[in-house]
Amino acid sequence: MTKVRIPPFNYDGGKVITEKLVKIIGSTNLIDLAESLGIPRTTISTWHTRDMTLFEIAVRINLAKGVSLRWLLLDEGDAFESDGVIWFNSERYSCDRS
Repeated sequence: MTKVRIPPFNYDGGKVITEKLVKIIGSTNLIDLAESLGIPRTTISTWHTRDMTLFEIAVRINLAKGVSLRWLLLDEGDAFESDGVIWFNSERYSCDRS
C-alpha cells in the first residue's frame, strides 16, 4: 500500500474564529460567547493573544449547529453545508430540495 501524505492546513485562529462564533451562536459579545460555551472569558483572551485554533470548540459547534468546519477553521465555502438533511434536538429531518 502506498503511503498517503496529508499536509497540515493553514487554520484560522484567535479573533477570526471567535468573531464567527459570536455571529453563529447569536451572542452579543465575547463575555456572552464565553457563557454560552461554558468557558472562562479569560480563555477567549488567551485564544486571541496566542492566535490559537479552537479545535474542540469548532467540533462542538459543528455537531450542535451544523456549521461547516471548512468555513469556521479555513474560511472556505459557506457557513452551513446542506446535504438535504437537518438535525434538530437529535432528530433527523429530510428536506425536499426540488
